[in-house]
Amino acid sequence: MKKLAKDTFKAVLVGLCCLSSTQAITPKNFKAMSLEDSETYFDMGNMYHRGNMYHRGKRVDKDEAKALEYYKKAASLGNAKAFYNLGLMYLYGEGVSRDYHKALEYSQRAADLGLPAAYNNVGVIYEGGGGITRNYQKSMEYYKKSASMGYAQAYSNLGVMYYVGKGVAKDYAKALEYYRKAASMGAATGYLNIGVAYEEGKGVAKNYQQAIGYYKKAASMGVSEAYGFLGDLYRKGSGVARDYKKAFEYYKKSANAGNAEALNDLGVAYEEGWGVAKDYAKALEYYQRAARLGSANAYDGLGDLYYKGLGVPKDYKKAFEYYQRAADMGNAPAYHRLAIMYKNALGVPKNLKKALQYVKKACQMGYQKACVGLKSK
Repeated sequence: MKKLAKDTFKAVLVGLCCLSSTQAITPKNFKAMSLEDSETYFDMGNMYHRGNMYHRGKRVDKDEAKALEYYKKAASLGNAKAFYNLGLMYLYGEGVSRDYHKALEYSQRAADLGLPAAYNNVGVIYEGGGGITRNYQKSMEYYKKSASMGYAQAYSNLGVMYYVGKGVAKDYAKALEYYRKAASMGAATGYLNIGVAYEEGKGVAKNYQQAIGYYKKAASMGVSEAYGFLGDLYRKGSGVARDYKKAFEYYKKSANAGNAEALNDLGVAYEEGWGVAKDYAKALEYYQRAARLGSANAYDGLGDLYYKGLGVPKDYKKAFEYYQRAADMGNAPAYHRLAIMYKNALGVPKNLKKALQYVKKACQMGYQKACVGLKSK
């Protein structure tokens, strides 16, 4: 049975998706007199970035190319929010090719202009790596600066660093302190992460009912991952009666909000028949959608379908490609599956050295099946 992703509990990027530094533009507050000041350029960029808005009674559809154009004009005049949103566009690949270096450059410019959310975003980029050198110390530095300026999400992100032990020794008590501070300031991810602590029993006594309460609070505040975590509890029967149908409903809610891991979870549900009839075609569809949004677990799921020939012709070469993609993104089970393929010459030439290398890697990453395999050697 495939393990559903849980590493998204840190929800570091949740605070970035909402363009928290922007404001809605309406016919009443839109500066229509001229385009000579940076705020007006920014407002125009924001209007095209969001889309489905109105200017002088006419609907303005989403146009990322125009948003980029206006943000750059505003940024050239020193608008911090424009630099911030340009950083987001390059971080997520909105209307441009994803470029972590440019995302960092623009986010840093916004931070230098004093925007608290931008300091947090620079911390996120340094923590995640992704095209730049990962640097947990710098990440901590920027999170602390953002938090000191009153940005609630940064407290939640600091908590994650202590909870996971990134750049610092694991300290669950300190993590919870930061999570609670974030929650008290209105950061939904603070509630989400407190829920994880109660579910896992780290820093507090394990308490599924408390976890459910915090997940529901986070979900009510718009954190789509929380629905997925509720789905996990119902799927496993943790603190509640096992209910695959209810789990599926929660995964669906999370997926409808665009959560990549929830889309992956729906793929798992259709592959395994959890709460729905098995449907490999739908499993393939959901895995593909999740993979396009960057889910390593989904690439692993696609590899499984081609490896086993479920709903698609068995194709070891394709399976290998998907497993390799998942492994490159840090998926431990994928490393184990690659080891099996190298050992048995499935889709690739036999390579026992690589097989051993990958099984060790999977074990080091905490995948117990790989560790059992090593012990039996």
